[in-house]
Amino acid sequence: MKKFLAMSILLSLAVCVFSVYASAKRKRHVKIAHVVYPANHYWDWGSDPIYWYPDPVDGDFYYSYASYNDYETKKNKTNAALSEIDLLEKRKAESEKAKKELAKIKITEAKFYKQYATDSPAVSMAEIILKNNSNYTVTAVFFRGKLTTPKSGKILIDGDFKCDLPEPLEPGSEKIYEIALNDFAGWAKVKVSDIAKFDVSIIGLGVSAGTVYVNAFSNNDQKKLDALKKKYID
Repeated sequence: MKKFLAMSILLSLAVCVFSVYASAKRKRHVKIAHVVYPANHYWDWGSDPIYWYPDPVDGDFYYSYASYNDYETKKNKTNAALSEIDLLEKRKAESEKAKKELAKIKITEAKFYKQYATDSPAVSMAEIILKNNSNYTVTAVFFRGKLTTPKSGKILIDGDFKCDLPEPLEPGSEKIYEIALNDFAGWAKVKVSDIAKFDVSIIGLGVSAGTVYVNAFSNNDQKKLDALKKKYID
């Protein structure tokens, strides 16, 4: 009876020691560099599986007791980030090309005024003179305009508007266009004298070949691209 009791105590101690060892081992997460075999898993002495898997970023292999779902989540998140980086890079390249084309169309003069009639509401108008220094015919122009008071510089409106040119702007030509702005958000409500400062820039072009040039890459896009590249590539 005493021998049986002693054996039971020794067996219990062995189980406790093994449990402590297995628990400590499960907490480890060790990086193994340049392992050449494919991702799989095997079972340790304990009840939890050890997983071998490649890191989605650097390609090195790890083993861990963590769930394989953690690896899949990390891999999917990384792949999504890399796809977004690729999309932003393409949009940036297209916008750089568009900026070069937009620079060939010059605004030589721009005026804002109110057109009044006795039997209808006043119409906000823009008079813009465009010069075409490109080798294609322009059929539509997308503008960004800003009105500010002459003394204080207070911004009265900062918004976009478009003009489908009634007379296409041929290469080398210069024309005056009168654009009614009431159909564009906010412009009809502007109450300002004709001496307000009117700043206009071109943000997009439509040309006769059906091509549209638009600078669609913003400062926020650049910040996002830099952050993603720093986290997932650099």
